[in-house]
Amino acid sequence: MTISIVIGFIALAVLVYRLRHIHYTFVCELRSGKVTVVKGHVPSSFVHDCRQMMRGRKVVGLVKGINSDGKMKLRFSSSIAQSDQIYLEKQFPHKLYDSKSSDINGSVSLD
Repeated sequence: MTISIVIGFIALAVLVYRLRHIHYTFVCELRSGKVTVVKGHVPSSFVHDCRQMMRGRKVVGLVKGINSDGKMKLRFSSSIAQSDQIYLEKQFPHKLYDSKSSDINGSVSLD
């Protein structure tokens, strides 16, 4: 009886950990007018759009991409203004990440 309770708690802990641990497809750091790809592959057009948005302004934060149900969702640091988030969301090439297409040409990666 006690062993089954311990195994149940361990299974529950593993499940909670897996649900909370988000796998980001990519992570970009925006700092001092530079865009650094921290993880994954990012379309070069999106990197260019980030640089354009940051031109002449101090923008610091992270842009994270999460592939959820075959669609890319972007998450932004709270330090990135809402208007900048909307701009980047509109500029992001979501079609490259749809579930039917797995090839991302013209991407920038950490490698």
